[in-house]
Amino acid sequence: SRSVTRHQPTDCAITACAYTHFGFPPSALSPHTQYTEPPTHRHFVSLLCACILLRDNRLLANMALQQWLRVKSCERGMSVLKYMASLTKAQSQQRTALIRCQQRSLASSPSAYVNNQSQQQQELPPLHIESPLITSDTLSLRLGHQVLLKLDNTQPSGSFKIRGIGLACARAVANGATRLVASSGGNAGNAVAYAGSVLGVPVKVIVPSSTAPSVRERMQRLYGADVEVHGNVWDEADVKAREIAEDPDTAYLHPFNDPVIWEGHTSLVHELKQQLSTKPSAILLSVGGGGLLVGVLQGLAQVGWADVPVIATETMGADSLYQSLESKKLITLPDITSFAKTLGAKTVAEEAFRLASSRNVIPARVSDEDCLRTLYAILDTERCLVEPSCAAAVSPMYLHEDSPASLHTLLPREQRDGPIVGIVCGGSGVSLAQVRGWTQDMFQRDHL
Repeated sequence: SRSVTRHQPTDCAITACAYTHFGFPPSALSPHTQYTEPPTHRHFVSLLCACILLRDNRLLANMALQQWLRVKSCERGMSVLKYMASLTKAQSQQRTALIRCQQRSLASSPSAYVNNQSQQQQELPPLHIESPLITSDTLSLRLGHQVLLKLDNTQPSGSFKIRGIGLACARAVANGATRLVASSGGNAGNAVAYAGSVLGVPVKVIVPSSTAPSVRERMQRLYGADVEVHGNVWDEADVKAREIAEDPDTAYLHPFNDPVIWEGHTSLVHELKQQLSTKPSAILLSVGGGGLLVGVLQGLAQVGWADVPVIATETMGADSLYQSLESKKLITLPDITSFAKTLGAKTVAEEAFRLASSRNVIPARVSDEDCLRTLYAILDTERCLVEPSCAAAVSPMYLHEDSPASLHTLLPREQRDGPIVGIVCGGSGVSLAQVRGWTQDMFQRDHL
């Protein structure tokens, strides 16, 4: 016989949910209950499914299940895994059907339809988490001013992209889409793949050949996405994605140029408003296509911080915004030559250029070498392995003060009142092997 360990009071809701939806008896959780056999596979899976239904964390539940299966035989383990997959898919379909039903009822009532937008946003659970805001003691000491890091690399998909893309995917599925198609250099594809796995719809991601194999494998292995390689840069992959998305039941997700995505990205600033006691002196971020920049600028206006400077950094060879602001017109780069491939949009979003031209945006660009040094510095001081595109965002704080892209040059001390916030935007597309490869390539290039 075997006793079942008492669950904490916080698990009472999960217990009730497991019984209501999956037939797991609450008495089984009593400390006095004795089993003549260990709990069955179905009991264990029921509890996990209940966790998913209430806490909306299917990936975590899958990881827990795989951990538990290590002590089981392969044959029994696979049967449980398949059973759980079928249950979680059914859950996602039920939730999607409920959302669609609610939307139809809203649309049928003229008075309710006016508030459809706000009610829909409340009904759709966010796919992102509130990311931590931590103090960087190293950078604070270096700059003589408090520096905070917003760790959006801790998001479920590995980057900030899940904020906007998660919202766009949820709305697309709620509006009847049965498949999601996206183009991506890496992080956006991960976000769509993750969102599709949670929402229970198939996902196809078109990536350029510059996307690392490890990133493509992650989308396929973790989230079950169908990944296709097309073209050498993101712009070419995007053309293919648009062709595939012509099916009326398929939703096309742009990685950055979409008002819904910008709306989702504003959540980052709303979190900062809750996490900070004072207005920041500046916010540092990186720019690829400009989606994060637009979302942050819109969010700052919404919370009354429109005057906060935003330092928008790119790498040389992927600096479409910097060149556009210098030329005072939208510039399309001939090619992406930087190693920061996830910053690789030849043309920044028109809305990003418009807002950057009219708001307090300070453009900056750093070299690939400076970006790589920053990547090592973040790993050493903050214990985070991030992508080059993410390292670019905080590079100004690590550069020598004589550098034209250093924070000392871009934001003099007399302009610093509140804390400086750096957005650590993502790290899902990087590995130690890649970092070693970039280091070797740059060493060889510098010694030719």
